[in-house]
Amino acid sequence: TLASGLVSDLAWMVPLRIVQGIGFAASSTCMSVAVADVVRKEKIGEAIGYYGLGTSLTQAVGPAIALEIMYSRGFSAVAFVAAGMLGLSFLVTLLNRYEKIPQFARPQAAKSIEDAGKTPDQQKKLSFWVLFEKKAVPSAIVQFTVSLAFGSIMAFLTLYAMRQNIVNAGLFFTLSAGSTVLSRLVTGRLTDRFGPIYSLAPGILLAIMAFTALTLNHQVSSLFFPAGVLFGLANGMIGPALNATAIRRSPDHRRGAASATYMVPLELALALA
Repeated sequence: TLASGLVSDLAWMVPLRIVQGIGFAASSTCMSVAVADVVRKEKIGEAIGYYGLGTSLTQAVGPAIALEIMYSRGFSAVAFVAAGMLGLSFLVTLLNRYEKIPQFARPQAAKSIEDAGKTPDQQKKLSFWVLFEKKAVPSAIVQFTVSLAFGSIMAFLTLYAMRQNIVNAGLFFTLSAGSTVLSRLVTGRLTDRFGPIYSLAPGILLAIMAFTALTLNHQVSSLFFPAGVLFGLANGMIGPALNATAIRRSPDHRRGAASATYMVPLELALALA
């Protein structure tokens, strides 16, 4: 991120973006694992929901701040400010070594017991699942389809708004982020108390309503911004429920693999969109 503000040749942006993506993948995977490590298993849904509030809040205010800095100071200033925020995050992470506390020590005994009864041939056959966690696959599949649908819309929404001559189209994303924050406040508790279906089913229905509203927007232009609210509510209900389910269903010593299994299809879907 820092280097992207120092280079002037656009050819450098591709390799820098690759490095940045590796860092993002590592940090985003591990942060949800850290959340699961320090809360009781029956409260993971609520914890993941609160954790996601950080992303939702920054999506609401971050783009506006970045654009203001870019217009007044240029792109390099945006990169330097972002790098400074990442540096602050790095320092906070170094001071938050919870895994050194015996109460939160990583569970290793279960893995030894699990592998003890397997022959070398069996362990070789399961080598693929060292990287991925089987019990997180159902959540990952659902997240892939949801992200592919959401990403396909979000990628071209700005161009669609320009074609439709919609003024202040950025308000769509602000409303979406704001409603995501509101839905995350209740989604986690619903998931923990009644099960993920009570968040997933309403969330998917809200997403269908949002798609329908955008489809009808060329006839009723007032539906554009309400669609943003519906998108945010759906996003806040679906994501945390799936993430919490992927981690909760997996063995404690496989939380990292479960988080990676959940995140890989999500990123793949956004890339394809």
